[in-house]
Amino acid sequence: MRYKKILGVIFGVFSILIPCLLASFRGLKVGIDIYGYITPNFVTSSYTLSKGFFFFWNNMTVPTEIGFAYLIYICCQLKSIGLLFFIIEFLAIFPVLIVLNMFRRQGAAFVGIMTFFFLFYNLSLCVMRVSIAMSALMLAYVLFPKHKKKALLLYIFAIAFHSSAALLGVIFYAIYRIVNSQRMYRNLSILFGSLMLFFVGIKFLLPYLVLVSSFLNPRYGYYLSEYIGSGSFSDIPVTDFLSKFVLIAFFYRLLKGTSVLQEHKDIVILVLVGRYFVLFNAVFYEAMRIAFYFDLFLIVLASLVYSSNLRRVNKLISYIMILLPSFFYWIYFMMYKGAYETNYYYFR
Repeated sequence: MRYKKILGVIFGVFSILIPCLLASFRGLKVGIDIYGYITPNFVTSSYTLSKGFFFFWNNMTVPTEIGFAYLIYICCQLKSIGLLFFIIEFLAIFPVLIVLNMFRRQGAAFVGIMTFFFLFYNLSLCVMRVSIAMSALMLAYVLFPKHKKKALLLYIFAIAFHSSAALLGVIFYAIYRIVNSQRMYRNLSILFGSLMLFFVGIKFLLPYLVLVSSFLNPRYGYYLSEYIGSGSFSDIPVTDFLSKFVLIAFFYRLLKGTSVLQEHKDIVILVLVGRYFVLFNAVFYEAMRIAFYFDLFLIVLASLVYSSNLRRVNKLISYIMILLPSFFYWIYFMMYKGAYETNYYYFR
């Protein structure tokens, strides 16, 4: 038993060390958002370093949330952009490993981490602030039932890296309350009905949404006014929608009727809401970034297949069937199509 624990720790260290090192050695052309807020702040804001962090934060070339700004500030002091990339990746992956470890009695962590690498690793090389917030918020959600104070601290931590986590945390909490309510099915019907009305009536609600979001962060008020209504159904990434929907359907089929599905039905609801926000990309061009918060819970469902009532051979086949759509998503959407510009060499 002790040998297995030591072996698990060794594999855990390598599973986080290798992708973090790969991230730290990448070029500055890998990932669209490098140009957005990494390079401008790392290079052109260096003259403000000597005047302290808060002066640096208030005079950043491209303003960011305080947590990410502090990370850039420290790495600017050390003059190491490679270290910055390493820490960003570590903050994106480490909470994921903690979550998978929490489900170790019910799940197969290696399937969950492989699903993460296929579906989310390339994404974390681009939308870095969101990736850190996503992982922290997922861990906060898993901890919430038994460790509310730790969950709250993680929620605040997530907001410090991306403001969108404030809204997503509220939605996560609402879903948690609905699933644990006595009238779950009625409340779920109200939730999904409200989401459909929101989809249809978004343009009428736009002025109020812009007002509220501008109060929280003027940049997001701009995003709403700029991108809502500018999308179309051609903006829905079909590969993303189908690959992940196939995974959800497969998980549900394998876990249907098991106590595991009953215990974690909220996770199924969360990933389904993620598919809704992918479709929402038709009316709000930036909705995909919201969807990723929910999609991250796919790694938990992937690991929980271990608890299905299948023989060992069938279980192995199930693992392969999980990884195939994930691999297809990575090889086609990320590597061939070059989504988020995280593949430097295109397969064309």
